[in-house]
Parts: sequence; C-alpha cells; structure tokens
Amino acid sequence: MKQHKRNLVAGGICFAILIASISMIEAGGFIRIRPSGDVYRWDDSVPVPFNPDQGMLGVLSNTDAVNMVNGSFGLWGNTNIPTSNLSFINAGQLSMDVVTAADFAAVTGTSNGLSPIIFDADGSIFEALGIDALGFASINVVTATEPYLVLEGFAVLNGDYIDGDTSDGNETTLESFGGVMAHEFGHFLNLAHSQVNGHYFLGDRDDPGFITYGSPPAASLSIMFPIALGLPGEPTGPTTDDIRTISTLYPAGGFPGAFGKIEGQVFENDAISSFQGANVIARNQNDPFFDASTWVTGLLKDSVNPSTFGAYELNGLTNDASYTIEVVNINSRFEGPSRVPPRDPPVPLPGPEEFFNGANESSDAGSDQPLDFTVVTATGTVSGIDIIFNDESKLVQLDKSDNNAEFILSVQSLITRFNTPNGPNDYAAVRYSIPASVHTPFTVSSFKFFNNDNLTVWPRVLLTTANASDQPDLDNPLAEVNDVTGPERSLITVPTGVTRTSLEDIFVVVQFPPGEAVAASGSGGGPAIGADAGRIGRGGFEFGYVPGNLFSSDGITFQETNTAPDIGSPDRSVDAANWEMSVQLTGDNLGPDNLEPNDDLANATPISYGETMKAVIAPAGELDYYEFTGSAGDTIQVDIAAQTHGSMLDGFLTLLDGNGTPITVHDDEFSGFGEDPKLQTVLPTDGNYFLVMDVWENVANGQPLGGPSYFYELHLDTFSPAFEPNNEISQATPLKVDEKLIAAIDLKGDIDFYSFNAQAGDFLATQVFLADVGLLDPVVISFLSPVVTLFDTDGTTVLETENASILQTTLPSDGTYFLAIADLDSSGGAGFFYAVSIEVGLELPSPVNLTARDGLKDKVELSWTPPQVNEIEPNIQPQNLSGPAPILVAGSAEIGDPGGIMITFSNGIVDIVEDLFDVRTESPGLNLRLTGTSSDLDLWLFALQSGSLITLGGPSAEDRGTISDQTINVSTLPPGSYIIGVSIFDSNPVGPSTSPYRLIINGDIPGTGPSLQSFNIYRSETSNAVSSGSAIANVGFRTTSFTDQNLAANTFFYQIT
Repeated sequence: MKQHKRNLVAGGICFAILIASISMIEAGGFIRIRPSGDVYRWDDSVPVPFNPDQGMLGVLSNTDAVNMVNGSFGLWGNTNIPTSNLSFINAGQLSMDVVTAADFAAVTGTSNGLSPIIFDADGSIFEALGIDALGFASINVVTATEPYLVLEGFAVLNGDYIDGDTSDGNETTLESFGGVMAHEFGHFLNLAHSQVNGHYFLGDRDDPGFITYGSPPAASLSIMFPIALGLPGEPTGPTTDDIRTISTLYPAGGFPGAFGKIEGQVFENDAISSFQGANVIARNQNDPFFDASTWVTGLLKDSVNPSTFGAYELNGLTNDASYTIEVVNINSRFEGPSRVPPRDPPVPLPGPEEFFNGANESSDAGSDQPLDFTVVTATGTVSGIDIIFNDESKLVQLDKSDNNAEFILSVQSLITRFNTPNGPNDYAAVRYSIPASVHTPFTVSSFKFFNNDNLTVWPRVLLTTANASDQPDLDNPLAEVNDVTGPERSLITVPTGVTRTSLEDIFVVVQFPPGEAVAASGSGGGPAIGADAGRIGRGGFEFGYVPGNLFSSDGITFQETNTAPDIGSPDRSVDAANWEMSVQLTGDNLGPDNLEPNDDLANATPISYGETMKAVIAPAGELDYYEFTGSAGDTIQVDIAAQTHGSMLDGFLTLLDGNGTPITVHDDEFSGFGEDPKLQTVLPTDGNYFLVMDVWENVANGQPLGGPSYFYELHLDTFSPAFEPNNEISQATPLKVDEKLIAAIDLKGDIDFYSFNAQAGDFLATQVFLADVGLLDPVVISFLSPVVTLFDTDGTTVLETENASILQTTLPSDGTYFLAIADLDSSGGAGFFYAVSIEVGLELPSPVNLTARDGLKDKVELSWTPPQVNEIEPNIQPQNLSGPAPILVAGSAEIGDPGGIMITFSNGIVDIVEDLFDVRTESPGLNLRLTGTSSDLDLWLFALQSGSLITLGGPSAEDRGTISDQTINVSTLPPGSYIIGVSIFDSNPVGPSTSPYRLIINGDIPGTGPSLQSFNIYRSETSNAVSSGSAIANVGFRTTSFTDQNLAANTFFYQIT
C-alpha cells in the first residue's frame, strides 16, 4: 500500500492575519527575507524566548510536553551545535490554555510580547483551521528597520498524533513527534524547508548524485524536509544541512571562516541569464549523504542586483574535502505549505540536472555530459563554481528502459542461473532505434552503463551496429574502450563522439570478463551490471520492464516476462532492472518528423493494426493526426511510448470518429507510474477513425510546448483482455478460495464476473485490492472506484457495495454464487487494475445491538457507551485486568480505604495507594490515563523486581494540590507484569474525600474480550440480524457517537461487530 505521509507546514503559509503587514518571501534556507536579500533573525546576543501553553498535548501532561519542548529547542542551541550562537529561555507559560481557533487568534494575531508554543491537545484547533498537519510554525512580528530582527514567533503542535488512538490513522511515536517539534522550531527560527536526500524517497531518483553514489540512508535527511515519511532511522533532530544553515543565520565565532565554502552562479544555456530556483547540492566524495549541503539559487536575491538571481553559497563545508557540485530540480510536490522556495510552485529547470564539470562546463551536451564532474576542494572560500545548463534542443537521451528497446543478453552462465563461467564473447547489450526527431548527421556523444561491482574489469565496452545476423557486430565497432573499471553502484560514462549519417539501429555492448561467473545484482558475487532492483524498487520500477529476447552464446533462447516482477522469481531469466544502459545523441538539426505535414484531418497519416509510427511534436504547438479503418466490436489499444523513452512529452491522446467527433480521450497510463497514454476501447461501428496526439497542458509561461525532445512512438493494435469475455454471469471466471486473481476493468462500462461455490451459513469475505496487486510497484494506485455485487445461483442480487473494497455477508443457501466487479463511474482502462480474493467459512463475531438514543424518520442520533470494567473493593491485592486493550476501568477513590502501597515523597510526605490493578503486556510500551476525577487523585505505575517494588511513574511532591487528568506513557517499557495504582491524597486533599475516576489502559495486553479501539456499525431492518454489507460508521472508545441520515423507513436496528 502507499505509505501514509503527513505534511509539516512551514509558517506564515495558511494565515493571512500573520503576514498582512509584512511582505513575506520564503526560500530554500530561510523563510522571511527582505527584498534586499537581508534575512530576518532573532537577536542571538540574548536567549531566544518562548512561552509554552498550559494544556496537555495528546497523552503528554503539561509538564511532560514543556520538558519535551525545552529539549527540542536545545537541539538548535549552541550546546548541541557549537557553530551556532543560539540559546533559549522558557519565558513563562501563557496565561491561558489555548483550546479553540479563537484562542489561537488571540495569542498570535497581535503583538503582545509573547512567542506561544501552542499544545493542541486533541487536534481540534487544526480541524477548526482546516489544516491536516502534524504542526505549523512561523515568525509573526519583526522590526521594520535594520538590523531586521524577529521579535515574536509561534508554533502549534497537533496532539491528535500522540493521543494513543490509532483508529483514526493519525498516530506517531513520541520519538518521531520529537522530530516534528524540532522541525517546527526550525521554522520558528526562520529556517525554511530543505529537500536534501529526502526527495529520493518520493521517487525522484534521477539526480546525478543518486546515480553516482546510490541510495541515501533515511538518517541523512534534513530535519527540515517538508514531509514526515515515517521511515526507520528518519532523523529527529538537526543533521548536517540543518546545522550549516542555522549556523549561517546565527554564526558562532569562527563560522564560517574556519570552514570550507563554495559559491557560484547557475546560468541558463546562454551562459548569461541567471536561473533562480535550482537546488545546488555539494556532496563530499568520501561521505556523499551525511556530508551534503544544499542551497536554492537566488535565495538571497537582491531585487536591484540581477547577479544575485542565480547565486548560491555553501557554507560550513569540511576543510580540504573534495566535493561534487550538482544542480537538481525542486521536487514538484513541494508547493504551497510544503514549498522549498523562492519559486512556488517549483519551476522546471531549463536543462537536464547535471554536475559541475570544471573547464568543460558549458551548454554543449557533447562536451559537458550531465554526469561528468570535476571535484572541488573546499579549502577556504572557493568562488566562481558556475554551472551552465545544457541546451536540450540539441540533446536526445535514449534509455534501456525504453519500452521497445531490445535488451540482449549473451551470457553462457545464464544457462544454469549464474553459476557457470562466462564464455569469451558473453555480453549484455541494448539495441536502440533512432527517434523520428533525429536527422542526419547526428553525433552519438556518449553512452553509460550502471556498474554494480567495483572489483570487475570490463574487457570491452563498445558502440556498434548490427552484423549480417542482425546481432551486435563485435568485430567492427563504431567506438570501443577496453579494461573499464569504476565505483560500485555508479554509472560509468564512455565518451564516443561518433558522427552518424545513417539512421540504422545502434547497440551499446558491455562484455563480461571471460572465465568469471556473472552475478545478478545484489546476489553477492561476480561481475554485475545494474542497480539492485530489490533495494530501490520492486521489479524494476526505476528502470522499467524490458520486453525483448535474451539469448546465450550456445543459441538457447531465454524468455523474459513482465508478469512476474518479484526478485528471484523462477519465471524470469534475469531481473530487467539489473541491466541499466543509456546512449546520448546530439545534433544541430533535431526537429520535425518525416510524417509531416499531418496536423489536421485532411493530412492524417494512415496507420493499420500492428503498426508503429515514430514522430515528434515539432514545431511546438502542433498536433499529429493518424487515420485507420476498424470494424464494429474491435477492441483496440493505442500505446504511446514517450517519457519511457526519455522524451519530455506528456502526451494526450484523442480518438475521433470518421466525422471528427471525439469518442474518448486518454492522458496518463497509470496514476504515479509514468505519463504516457494507453487508450483502450471498443469501436462502435465499421468505418474510419482518427487518433490525435497532443501535449497535455500544451502551453507553459505563454509559450506552446514541443520541439525535438518531444518525440514519441505510437503503436495501434487489437487486444484480448485477461479473463475476457466475462461480462455476463454465463461467462463468469471461476474463483477459488484464498486465490488472488489480477485483472482490470479494461474498457468503459466493462463488468467482470467471477463464480465460486459455498454452503448455507458460510461467512463470505471478499476483498478488491487497488494497490500492491502483484503486477506493479506497490506505490501505484488503481483508478478503480469498485462496485462489488454478489448474486445467488439464480442471478438474484444478494448484496452490493459502492466505492468499497470489502464485501462481507453470511450466505443463505448452498450453491454457486457470483461476484461482479465494475467501476462506480463506468470508466475503464489499463489504469483500472485490481486483484480480487475471497475467503469463505469464517464466522462473524456475535453482533451487539445498538439502539437509537433519539430519532426522527430521516435522521437518527446514536451513541454508544463502551463496556467497562468496574473496580472491585477492596483491591489492596491487585485486581487482575485482561485485554485486549484499551481497558476502561470505572472506579472510586475514598480517603480511609485500606491501602496497599505506601509512598514517601522526597519532602517526607507520605501517601497511601488504595486501588491497585495488575496487567501483563506482551510487547514494549504501556500508556495510562486517569480522567473524570473530582478530587486530587494520583496515578502510579510499579514493577516487581527481585521481590522489591520499583516505582516507574507517578507524581512528585511538587504536583500536589491540583485536580487534573494524569497520564503515564512509557513507550519503551519491556513486556512483563506491572501494577497500576490510583490514590487520593490523604494528607491534604483538594476537593471532596471521595472521587470517581476512569482509568484507560492501552498496550499489548492479552485477553479474549472485544477490543474497544474500533468497531464497525451496520444497519439492519431486522432485530438481531447478522451484520452484512458495508459498515455505515465506525466507533470506538474515543469515538462513541455518529449520525445516520436520510433514512427512508421508520424502524432500524444497529449492530456493533
């Protein structure tokens, strides 16, 4: 399933009241910057003040929350970061507990000398403000004149994510939430977001640094990364880039002068125009991820000095270390609250991402390859490290992941799965056809291959054409380099500079060392080409599936399939993702294709089933028309291969009838998996049809899109969808219990029927999977909004769910049943894939009837009182509690009850713990909350160790004299038996001598009863009927009511299961 991510919101973004009087610009290092380029900063000659809220924060008491705030601010201080001059002071709590949006406005909307740290105990403030985030922060009062100081700021923290309630999907660990605090306090200090290393985990993996150095560890992310990804090892405090940025804004003595510094400009391909909004990254060759710094060009732009628009500076670098400098895009999802400005939304780079290349740095892609670099030694200040974007109008990049590039493998050892020595001419190769936008003469400027073994010496790497057998000509190469070596997990670039006057196919060939056994990447030995598919993307998401022939030197043919992407599957000869190669072409006359003119109906290019057309959207703004003849009932598929070929084209495909009337359109093939159209439909009548190829949103910045880099291939054919025809009950596909079938709603209006056998009383559970279906990368989500219908043997509808992936019911009789799956909007196509499975014979839990508290005909208000355990007096011997959690205990504490444990405080005061309970946990962690009290009650946690009673949690002498909820949360508490105590302060109670209480216990506590975390609510017209169909609501011990509306009948029964 797609990983759940939550935004961390940079301040000043959502609230006009905070910035109404000040022009705000946010940048990739700092949030508030003057038009002159001066940065607002707190006065670090004195401690920076903050004012904590009075309330709780999720499960944290106010004391615990304030302590956590103190610690998080300390992470930015000079004790933790010696190069920073910052220190902090708790300037006293706010005079109120901020609990509403109005309270929030009251403490942040005016200049009042306060810098609030607001604890939204349960997320209600965020909800009222319409913000779905873990936190947000800003500076909101600054001086209008030099030295441009920050006077007040604020941060708001969302306790809903640490309230112990996992049923709403909004829960994180206290450790991770500490990282949220550190992030928001960075904004409080005027730091903006940084994407360094983190965008790799969002699928943005084509940076030169990632290609060269591999995958960054999660621990190398910036704490100022805009999204909390929830990755193991994700930082909870400042890392290198954060430390250098905060030290640049608040430098201690010796910074940055005692460190290395690299600075320069980034230019467009005219080498004159500065480019603002590019992310410049310096990576230490010996520690490329943890010693990495970033700067967004134009960060300190002076509006009257154009030379600052493309400027960057990288401070605090390791003295005398060797750095590569690269320029990359800002990830497109970083806009609005998550932006990494100065440009919002991010703007596309005017050329490919690339390294600084020293004396060869230019706009010429032939001499300045994007992955070629010259290291810069950071000794003192190094200036003039300028980067010029390549001219993309003269560049075409072809990748081995192209859908129709032929991948060729001639390796003897493959006969026995990588355990036989290579033969003298064993090799891996890719065959490339030349795109339609390339005209002769052109230059093959270089090719690359991904080396995954730094111990291998590749005897021959060459560029060649086909021999008489239509295979790579090893004897007459166009260019050849011998005995090639390179770093592990890096692309090796082989310059060629071969000029071609022919458009015949070319081959990139890498020969394996004779006598050694080739290894699949990541298999642990032998020469290997390519990135580890298991490490960076299941089954080749990074490089794409490569259909094509694999053959060995003895003539045996190996078939590769893209229906079994799992690594090591016996159905594959080799994983396609493990063989990465590419070739780069340059030329001065790249342009329109030879099919022109075909930009209207009258000049449409003829095409037939089975044909492929190579073309290019050039000149910019044009359309390409194709005409074909079809018959009624033909199921056609039109594939566009553009971005999968390295093209810039985001295609938009339209099918017209013979009169030019649109029938259907298609944009992206898959959500999140490329932007090439795949159109599928059934032709309604005999006759002529037209296909129109266009650019999606074909105007940018007022200019039409198109040009030599907008090339594509269009393939037209008929096809037979999997399991089709199964559009009727009589054609139903058999479905076995626990079997998962993978299919798609291939066409608009398609319905897929499945059949299975069952007996009366069997409980049926049907699930339709829309992600991780086994065909695609887990991050790919289907477009399908499923409608699942169950029919009995006679074809009568038993149950239907809409836009729900689960159907559950008890079957009424023996026989054959049928499932129908369709799309809610009757849409369809390749992106409407799914997997379906059934389980039969499960027993449904016994229903618990839920009745209306108050009701009208068309609206019923319902509430549910969770079952609870009553305290049993006397319980000086601990009362045993069994799970599953949460456990709700209703009790009463009274002065004079017999006591079980005596507590002596440090000041000599003695208290007696009257009510004792014991629980046993089976995994780490225990969370306790005491609420609903009317007197001064205390909550305790004890453990028995070697016969002695150890206090693990409870109040201190200083906590006396208040009536409030209490919480004990020990996330690292090891599994075992523990004693929980509730006491009323005997010596000098505040409040009455008797008090009720509710004790909520959460943890992995074994038991046989129902869990109260989450229950489904079902509606029935029959009392005590077994629940069926889709749940209409969900309740639990935290959500105890809901409303059922728009009812048609007079009487309903509700059930909890």
